[in-house]
Amino acid sequence: MALVLEDALKKVEQHQMTMDVLHVSHTQDRVQALMKDLTDRREKAVEERKEWQALQHVLFEAEKSVAIGDNAMDRFSGRQTSPPLQELEERQSAVEEIEDMDRVARQCEKRRVTLLQMAEQSRTWNLARDAVELWMQDADSVIGQRRTEESSDVVMREELTSIENLISELEQKKEAIKDVNAKGNAMLDTYTRDEAHSLSHEMSKLNMRWSKFNDK
Repeated sequence: MALVLEDALKKVEQHQMTMDVLHVSHTQDRVQALMKDLTDRREKAVEERKEWQALQHVLFEAEKSVAIGDNAMDRFSGRQTSPPLQELEERQSAVEEIEDMDRVARQCEKRRVTLLQMAEQSRTWNLARDAVELWMQDADSVIGQRRTEESSDVVMREELTSIENLISELEQKKEAIKDVNAKGNAMLDTYTRDEAHSLSHEMSKLNMRWSKFNDK
């Protein structure tokens, strides 16, 4: 009887061990299944997070494009914007202001150089014009002296010498007038409308006086 009980007890223990092994195996399978499910969920969550971040980026870029397209009145009309977008607008505005300042500075420097060139050209032209006008003034004083029959022989010889000198200088002064006009025309090409009007008037006066002088 004792042997029978012992044998039965062994069978029970073997059965229990078998059940334990099966239970452990089942538990391991379940754990592995849970781990796989957890891994799948984690990977899916990562993908969904990437998609959400991509969507946020698209929305941000869309908001930025709309904000940049708005005019200054819209920006200051009380419309609420998110802090990052507002900061982006401020940076964009600062960049545009710097670019405008650089453009104005380049224009000012270009105008300064032009004005210096114009000043030098004007100085040269004025000197040439004054020289011609002074010569015509001296010539008028010689030609306009009293009549020959009222002069003595000495005075007549002096007048004749002065007139001969004028005649010898006439061709040179014609070239001087041409040079003055050439310089003036070159300046007109670079002057503004108001500046060109004043210079053109001075050139017309000089040429008119020269024409009257030649008609004498």
